[in-house]
Amino acid sequence: MELYQTNEKKRKFFHIWENIVTNDQNELKKLQYTLIPLPDTWLKFSMKQRQFDSTGFITKVDSIHQVNCTGSTTTSYKGLSTIHYSPLHPHAPLCSSHVPKAYAAKVIIAANTFRCGAKQYLKGDTAKLTAEQIEEESIFVIDVNKVGNVQLNIEVMENNLSVEHLHTTVKITKTTDEDMLNNAKEFGSVVSELKSSGVRDDDGNPGEMHTFGLHQHNGEFMRFAEARNPRFCEQTYKAFVDSFMRQLDEKFPMELSTMTQTEYSRGISSKIIDHPANETDNQVEGSCAVSVSVNFASSQHLDVRDGSIGAILWVTEGDISVDDIYFLLANAEVDYNGKKWKGVAIKLTDGIMISFDGRMIRHGTTECTRVERIYGFHISANAITMRAEVVRNIN
Repeated sequence: MELYQTNEKKRKFFHIWENIVTNDQNELKKLQYTLIPLPDTWLKFSMKQRQFDSTGFITKVDSIHQVNCTGSTTTSYKGLSTIHYSPLHPHAPLCSSHVPKAYAAKVIIAANTFRCGAKQYLKGDTAKLTAEQIEEESIFVIDVNKVGNVQLNIEVMENNLSVEHLHTTVKITKTTDEDMLNNAKEFGSVVSELKSSGVRDDDGNPGEMHTFGLHQHNGEFMRFAEARNPRFCEQTYKAFVDSFMRQLDEKFPMELSTMTQTEYSRGISSKIIDHPANETDNQVEGSCAVSVSVNFASSQHLDVRDGSIGAILWVTEGDISVDDIYFLLANAEVDYNGKKWKGVAIKLTDGIMISFDGRMIRHGTTECTRVERIYGFHISANAITMRAEVVRNIN
C-alpha cells in the first residue's frame, strides 16, 4: 500500500503497510479495511444540528461496525458549552491582550508573515493574570482541584464568522500518579540544565522550549540535537516517556490513539530507532516528538506544525505558590449559569493534564514570577515529519 501527495516538482511516497506489525496486517486483511487518513476539517459535522453537512466528505453514518473497550474505567467530565471566536470578530481577543482589538485582527489576518498569518501570533503579547484582572474582565477560571474534571465543548468560529462546521473539545483533568510525576520532574530538571537553542528568543517569550524524539534531516530520521548533549540522560528520558505514555493512555485514550494513528498512516511508528516510544517497557504507542518547556510563557497562538489533537502535562518543582499561572484561551467564551464569560483561564498546578487541538484553538501560558520551576510536556502528531520523504531505520 502506498499513499502519495504531489508537490510542484515530485511525488512523495509514504510506505504504510510495511510498517504495520504482522498481527495488525492479518486483522486488517480479514476485515478488508482500507487505511485512509482524513483531515478532520473535511467532515463538516454540525454539533448544533447533530448531523454532517451535505458538502462534507461524509454525509451520513448508518451504523457502527465495532467498538473495542480496552479499559474497565473511563474518566468522566463536566461539560461546558463554549464558542471560540475568530480573530476577525470585532470582540476578539476577548481578554488580556495589550494590543487594541482592531489592530490585532489587522496584524494577525492581513500580515503576510508566517508568525502572523499562520500562527495568528503577536510578538511579545504575553499575559500576566491577577485576581483583579480576572474579575474585571469576567474571565472563566477552571481549577480542577476544586471542581473536578472539565470538558469544553467548543464550536469554532471560522473567518466568515460561521460556527456551524468546526467543533472540538478541550479536556482538563489531573494525574496523581507519583511515579509519573517524579519521572517528569526528574526529566524536567535534566532538560533545564541543557543549553536552550534560543529559537524562541525572537518571539519575545520568557522561558525555554526544548524538543526530543525524531525529526527529518537531510532525508533521514534523526534525534533532535539536544538529545546528543553530554548532559542528556537517556535513562531518565526513557523512564519519563514510558510513564507519560501510560498516563496519556489512561486519561486521554482516544486522543492518544488519534496522534498515533495519524503518524502511523504516514509510516511513522515506535519501530523506528530513536522514536520516543521505541523499546519502552509498557509498549504504549505515542507520537514521534515530545516538547518540553521550562518556566515558559507565550502569546496566544495556533500550533500550525501539529498534525493532530495534542495533550500537555504540567508539573511544578518546589513549594512556592503557583496561583497566578494559567493556560489561557483568550478567544473562548463560556456560557455558564446564565452568564457569558470572556476568556478561559485554566489554573496550572502540579499534575494538570489538558487535551486540546492547538491547530484550532488559540492558546498561551501566562507569565509567573512566583514559582521555582514549572515544566510543561506537550505531545501531538508532528505534521512536518509526516510530510517528509525520509529513510526509516526500523529495528
